[in-house]
Amino acid sequence: MSHHKNQLNKETIMSLVARMFVLLILSCTSILAYAQSGVESLFYYVNDESSFESLTANIDRISILAPVAYNVDQDGVVWGSVDPRVLKLCKERGVKVMPLIDNPGFEQAMLSTLLASATARSRAIESMLDECKRYSYYGIQFDFENLGINDKDNFSQFVRETADVLHKNGFKISAAVVHRPDKFPGPTKYFKWLYKNWRAGYDLTALGKTLDFISIMTYSQHTRRTPPGPTQAFPG
Repeated sequence: MSHHKNQLNKETIMSLVARMFVLLILSCTSILAYAQSGVESLFYYVNDESSFESLTANIDRISILAPVAYNVDQDGVVWGSVDPRVLKLCKERGVKVMPLIDNPGFEQAMLSTLLASATARSRAIESMLDECKRYSYYGIQFDFENLGINDKDNFSQFVRETADVLHKNGFKISAAVVHRPDKFPGPTKYFKWLYKNWRAGYDLTALGKTLDFISIMTYSQHTRRTPPGPTQAFPG
């Protein structure tokens, strides 16, 4: 009886080992399928030492790094840079670099002037292309915020012009945009202001046809300017 019991235990153990082996194969297959699915992870980077330490620790989890790097003024003059250490690390680990360009302080009036000027837009595009070539960037991401509703068409035009130039030279273009749930501003004056100055300036349909991808910026559902409530409520 004892021998029979030991034999059953061995069979049970072997069965468990076999099942674990099958689960391991399935897990590896799932991981491989995910890796082959083309899913990429984009991480943003600010220029300070703690960010560099975090980047170094997590570099293998990143597909595209988007450093906060460049600014542009109303005349289309671009300035800024990416930390050489970041460029070296990303090159060594095969991480694509797609720097951000923005309107300093998210100043609306300055951005409006830039977008309305064909000369300024062209000057900015030329500089972006030069930087992409010089540092072998993957491309550029637009991070223009506080974009007014009346600048929607000019912004879409700027994106198209930039995309045409970057794409012809083998580079990508993306944009960070504020989410817009619908075309109705909302119940309060604050929501109207938010709509006119932070949401409605992005023609999502036009941008979707031009950009290689879009990063959607989301924010807390309730802030100091809204009625009290949670950061994010559970669906009703």
